[in-house]
Amino acid sequence: MLLTKYKYVYFFLILVPLFLSLDFSSGIRFDAHAFNQLKNISIPFSLTFLSILVLVNFNKLFNTDYLILSILILIYLYINYLFGTFNRALITSILMMMPLSIYYVLSKYYSKVDYKSVYKGFYLTALFIILVKFFTDIILFKTLSSIYFITTKIAVYNYYDYYPFIYILIIILSFYNVENKIYKTLSIIMILLSYLIIFNMESRMFAVLSLGIIIFIYIYRILKIQLRLFLYIVFYLTITLTILISLFDLTPSDPSLKVRFKHWYEYIKNFSFINIIFPSQIAYRQEMNYGTFHNEILEQFSYFGLLIYYYYYIIIKIFSNVKKEFEAYSFTILVVLFIASLLQSNLTNPFLSIVWVNVVLIFKEYNQREQFI
Repeated sequence: MLLTKYKYVYFFLILVPLFLSLDFSSGIRFDAHAFNQLKNISIPFSLTFLSILVLVNFNKLFNTDYLILSILILIYLYINYLFGTFNRALITSILMMMPLSIYYVLSKYYSKVDYKSVYKGFYLTALFIILVKFFTDIILFKTLSSIYFITTKIAVYNYYDYYPFIYILIIILSFYNVENKIYKTLSIIMILLSYLIIFNMESRMFAVLSLGIIIFIYIYRILKIQLRLFLYIVFYLTITLTILISLFDLTPSDPSLKVRFKHWYEYIKNFSFINIIFPSQIAYRQEMNYGTFHNEILEQFSYFGLLIYYYYYIIIKIFSNVKKEFEAYSFTILVVLFIASLLQSNLTNPFLSIVWVNVVLIFKEYNQREQFI
């Protein structure tokens, strides 16, 4: 019923850029942003009811992958406690487990619905939100792209860092629509509009990645490498690139890149064999326990070591278990997230993870057992 009778309401709640500030000193607020930092972080409003849904359906988490990963993370959390890096490791572990928890619980609901109907519901809802934001930005804020949604009382948290992915996603889904003759004219308009907005969002990383979307789709089709294997190749290329950059004390002219590369270099330069098992033993990790390395995989490795390989084994399995017609698009979504992870956490960002989990669940190839649970 959640994804049939109320699908448009549900998709609106997970896609609307409404972020609840956890700083309640001045009441309930949704207006925290980069230039209006409140005392505490903001979380997607959708996370509140999804957390309740996960708790109510906690038994759905009792599968082998999830349980093994949970036990291993608990062991590493104890190790981080011994090295004084527990607090940040705990936050990182929660962010890692959140998309998996939501994925396994929501599978129960998605397995029972017509994926074509749900896909159209998701796409049309996303389109509606994007168009509302676009026209209100022009009319109310005199710009093609603002940090606000409809009013200054609602700000898109981390607008420049993460929200551009929504337009990347719409471009990817619109290419699927054009190919399959679904809302063809509307989808072409959304492709052009999304590119226009992305290049006016001051997000160079996603702007560049948006240009690679059609390339990623056709690379997958031309090379005809099995989806899971291809995603592993991209994953290891991401790790290799991180290591290569970390080996040198690079000082690019861009201040943002300079800070990021410095973190990687300082962590890797004192790395030894024992740190494969105890990655948080490195002094720089302990000194930087208040913040991130701005590299998702390295950040996770610095607390959980080789455990991240099992974590990404699960992530890649999720993105690989999709219907044939969606393979190139699932591949493209994860490639974009992997490349972007070099500079920030994307897969485990609360808002983005809720969005990609729902998309992959629409793409998912459900077996007969799942459909009757």
